[in-house]
Amino acid sequence: MPGTVSRNPFTPSIHCSRLIHYFVVEELAQAIKSNSGVMRNPLSKQMFSVNDIHMIVQHPLGNGLAALQIEQSKLSQGIRPKTIEEMETMAKVMLADLSDDQMESRQVLESFMAYVATLPEEEQKALDGLRVPALDSHTGQAFDTSIGDALRDGASQRLCLHKAADLLRQAAAHLKEKL
Repeated sequence: MPGTVSRNPFTPSIHCSRLIHYFVVEELAQAIKSNSGVMRNPLSKQMFSVNDIHMIVQHPLGNGLAALQIEQSKLSQGIRPKTIEEMETMAKVMLADLSDDQMESRQVLESFMAYVATLPEEEQKALDGLRVPALDSHTGQAFDTSIGDALRDGASQRLCLHKAADLLRQAAAHLKEKL
């Protein structure tokens, strides 16, 4: 299980993060792989520091994770500026919608999902699987979902539309930085 504490933190198969969490590297690598290669601490959900990432990727049991990290980076490069603008506009509308029925939010979300359906398959896959470093503005907790999951969860009402919009707004800002 990730977070397994070892009495000997200097064991070669144990990694100690900057937040003093001890991990069995093999289990940590499995947790990161199941999270699509996002270098996020499975206990605290916070992003690992640059030094932690370097240590994990350099470890013989974690060296396969570098390819997943590159794949996440390539996903962000596969999203065109117009899609980022559409996502940003949608997030603004959803965050501003304080009505009881949130009809405007639902309509703009439905319109964006229809727009995404018209995109090339590669861009759809990029949006679906991309995870960005974002924090819930209300609680400060890290979001642990992809853009596609947030869209689907918002549309199916498994996720509050304001929370989905918060993630999508931060995702748009993150993607704009990468342009």
